[in-house]
Amino acid sequence: FCGFLAEYQLEHKIERDREKDYMQGMINDLSEDTVSINEVFAFVKLVSKGLDSLKQNLYNTNTADENANAIYQQYGAYLRRFGVRVSDQTTTQLRNSGQLRLVRKKEVTNKISGYWKITGQLEAIQGRIESDMDEISSLGDNIINGKFLGAYSERDSLTGLRVIEVLPEAELMTSDKNTLISLGNKISRLKRRIDNFYLNNLSFMKRFAINLIELIKKEY
Repeated sequence: FCGFLAEYQLEHKIERDREKDYMQGMINDLSEDTVSINEVFAFVKLVSKGLDSLKQNLYNTNTADENANAIYQQYGAYLRRFGVRVSDQTTTQLRNSGQLRLVRKKEVTNKISGYWKITGQLEAIQGRIESDMDEISSLGDNIINGKFLGAYSERDSLTGLRVIEVLPEAELMTSDKNTLISLGNKISRLKRRIDNFYLNNLSFMKRFAINLIELIKKEY
């Protein structure tokens, strides 16, 4: 009987040590997430600002040919893919192995589950942004001629992002107003999705991650 109690106590200690290891892993992952969020947030704010200028240049159809060089540079600089690199090493272990049961603190498990839900929402928004960019790229192929584009060179004075080198003789493939406005509309929709959903979700995710870190440190 004493041997049984000793074995039970040892198993209990192992599980508590494992629980603490998982929580330390969560803190490390969440800390890395906040760094990634800060980097992406700053970058996307610049992209959004640049998209607004590109949209206006496309809407100004009467001067679009004159602004062809600027449109080329903006198109290449601001329509870039982005995304938060979520650190999910501990999350994968907790989910796939069923080890979330080891976390005794109910508030902590609820917050962890809530954080997973937020990351899922961010991925969904990211997927819609990717679809928007695919549509923009498809329509842009009718306007932007790749032979006039070079490598990324100096930084844009508006956003600080590196802009793509454009040959001086660059010209739009079409001056059709409806085509230009249609591209402007798609870029406007992308910008609204970024401003109203993606950036807001990033801010909420960062606050949630910081609060979860503080909770875990308090409880463990």
